[in-house]
Amino acid sequence: MKPAGGTKVKNWLKMFDAKDEMVTLIDSDYRIIQANDVMREKFGDAALRSKRCYELFHDTSAPPVRCPCFHTFKTGIKSVNEFQEPHLGDAWLSITAYPLDEIDPDANCIVHVVRDITAQKRAEAERDPAEKCKNPLVIVG
Repeated sequence: MKPAGGTKVKNWLKMFDAKDEMVTLIDSDYRIIQANDVMREKFGDAALRSKRCYELFHDTSAPPVRCPCFHTFKTGIKSVNEFQEPHLGDAWLSITAYPLDEIDPDANCIVHVVRDITAQKRAEAERDPAEKCKNPLVIVG
């Protein structure tokens, strides 16, 4: 991976190697310019160097509209979305995109954090319907 941003960005990204989430720095062309260990283990260095993030995560030729990266690059604000990704075995993903201008104004990239929430979604789906209604409806009249 080629270096990205300034020293602040590089130091900030180092802390994500201890996380379970997949974390990358993505430039405005959706190229992955830095990746944590979890990303490298999942996709491999060759794929990270040769593909754009939307190719890896969504198997598309352009960023999908539902992708938080698309919204963050467009608006400059943090964006979050949860969805099921068919390309990754129907895994449920929680993706957050953070603009980096607060950390390094010269960095033209975002932080892309991906959590696999498949187990959580399956547990929610299997939960007894009575347990889903922890706050029962109270009729006042």
